Amino acid sequence: MATLVTLVGALAVSGPLVANESNDLDILVDKFQQGSYSSRGADGCMMCHRRDEGVADIFVSAHGKTDNGPMAGLQCEACHGPQGKHRGKNEPMLSFGKDSALTADMQNSVCLGCHQGTQAHWSYSLHKLEEVSCVSCHSIHTANDAVLDRSNQVAACTSCHLKQKGDINKRSSHPMTNEQMVYSPYINKASRYSSFKVYVIKLS
Repeated sequence: MATLVTLVGALAVSGPLVANESNDLDILVDKFQQGSYSSRGADGCMMCHRRDEGVADIFVSAHGKTDNGPMAGLQCEACHGPQGKHRGKNEPMLSFGKDSALTADMQNSVCLGCHQGTQAHWSYSLHKLEEVSCVSCHSIHTANDAVLDRSNQVAACTSCHLKQKGDINKRSSHPMTNEQMVYSPYINKASRYSSFKVYVIKLS
């Protein structure tokens, strides 16, 4: 229920958008307030969406398999909102990603409705300040969220952080490898620090 309250609040105070997006937001607000959830759950959704790429993968994901996950309760509608009159595409559903009518904050409020333990960290992160949505990095309709796999993290992050990607791949050198490193300066105490002996150690 916290998710619905948060999202409805976010929708209600949202700024002006283009006409069709504004209409979609109005409809979504009404749907959430009415709470017109489907009695069939995911079975009803899959009648139309079973052929859509990646949709069925939610059932093998962490969100679909856990007893306390969204799919154990309101199923698809836990994240995408109440069905209402969506059947036949008569009404929009809550969608995620760059093509969504919702801002990143609105999309993220759905995720943070369950992932409350990460709210404090997220609220002060640069990604939030830059209005990055959770799904910009995380994949929900998949068995394994690629960004959680250490072997994929650099590729995932540098798909946006292009400067850092360039820096990582720059040619680099270190004085030690070029025999230029002052590794162990020796102070001649007898001369009361008037001269120094510098040893350059070549590492093979």
